[in-house]
Amino acid sequence: MNAVVLTLSLALANPNVRPMHVVFLMKGDPAAISAAEMPAKQKEHLQYLESLWKSKRAMAIGPISDGGRTRGISILDSADRKQAREWIFGDPLVRSGNLSANLIKWEGDASNCAHSGNFLDMAPHRLVILKQTGRDSVPGMWQTHALYLEGLAVRRLLLASGPFMESSRFHSMLILEPSAEQTAIDELPAVKQG
Repeated sequence: MNAVVLTLSLALANPNVRPMHVVFLMKGDPAAISAAEMPAKQKEHLQYLESLWKSKRAMAIGPISDGGRTRGISILDSADRKQAREWIFGDPLVRSGNLSANLIKWEGDASNCAHSGNFLDMAPHRLVILKQTGRDSVPGMWQTHALYLEGLAVRRLLLASGPFMESSRFHSMLILEPSAEQTAIDELPAVKQG
């Protein structure tokens, strides 16, 4: 199992385990908005995301600061793909084409997330995405993996975890506290199995 580790900042609310949608906001057409319009559109974008967060339609929102094509992530509290698309396409930067949105259905256990108060008081967290490798059927691996995650949760290092529910190249996603060391990721049984 391969893991992609990114750094992101999140505003988190208190969800229960249930189907949701993860939205990866990707770089879109940079010419969709002029340089003169961008500051106002960016402000509208942040206000819209804050409204999703405050209304608890978004359980987690944040920019990804690793400088790649992925610009941000949102975990939308909707099992309904059409509703999730409506919510994310309400974002002025997505609507304009400046950002594109990739939605993947996810069953999230984010029971350790706590509402952080002010939307813009975000702290960096570790986002771990486990990719499908074809070697995912090692006997007992997923039971060992689940026990390892439970240990991370008890130590208050795991904020959210769960599998992607749609066929994709990704298996599951974890959100870890900033204090989680790289060894916590390297020791994930699914990562150690390759």
